[in-house]
Amino acid sequence: MKKILLLTIASVLLSGCHQSVLYKGILPAADCSGIEYSLRLDPGSGEYSLETTYLDADGPGKNVRFTSAGRFEIIGSASDSVEYYRLNPKEYTDTLYFRRVDGNTLRLVNSELQEPSIPDSYDITRVSRPCRMQ
Repeated sequence: MKKILLLTIASVLLSGCHQSVLYKGILPAADCSGIEYSLRLDPGSGEYSLETTYLDADGPGKNVRFTSAGRFEIIGSASDSVEYYRLNPKEYTDTLYFRRVDGNTLRLVNSELQEPSIPDSYDITRVSRPCRMQ
């Protein structure tokens, strides 16, 4: 009886466990030391949140931070079988596109889904996070 009760409790707890996926990385920038991207994708709801921090934008140690949120969708390229993520913000900002390089890496690409000239410099990688309860 105890085993059944423990399995039932574990099942309920795990079903309430909601795991969003977090990617982070610092990408190059023309006007500052770099742009730190922190992208959280919630596959269950199809929503995302993005925080971009422009490092040293207003001088040494003076970062400028922006946030964006909205829905994301997975799209494919007609020329190959690669997956892309299109971030559709709620507010009026540009749509962003990321190419799935592998299970742990996304790469920022342009609106035509073209990669940058130095691809690895535009990668953000998956960060492991513990499960959180909703």
